[in-house]
Amino acid sequence: MLVLLPLAALVLRAGSLSLPQLMDVLLDPRSVASYRLSFGAALLAGGVNALFGFIVAWTLVRYDFPGRRLIDAMIDLPFALPTAVSGIALAAVFARPAGWA
Repeated sequence: MLVLLPLAALVLRAGSLSLPQLMDVLLDPRSVASYRLSFGAALLAGGVNALFGFIVAWTLVRYDFPGRRLIDAMIDLPFALPTAVSGIALAAVFARPAGWA
């Protein structure tokens, strides 16, 4: 519910706009700049991750060294605990309850 409610509100808000209004919002220079930044950062991060991921995978497969199992476990951790789940859990633990000063 913590994720679905804001997404539903976003869809309902966008659905209440007419097509010209929606296009004005989507093609606003600030919106286009945010798309460019988001997709550019994602492309850069993906390239860096692919490069270093290939190097780490090659090293783990080809060589035996101390700490190999620890590195392998650290790589497998995001598959067991997705970042969205850990983020929601940390927000629930550290966020102030409503009504606190």
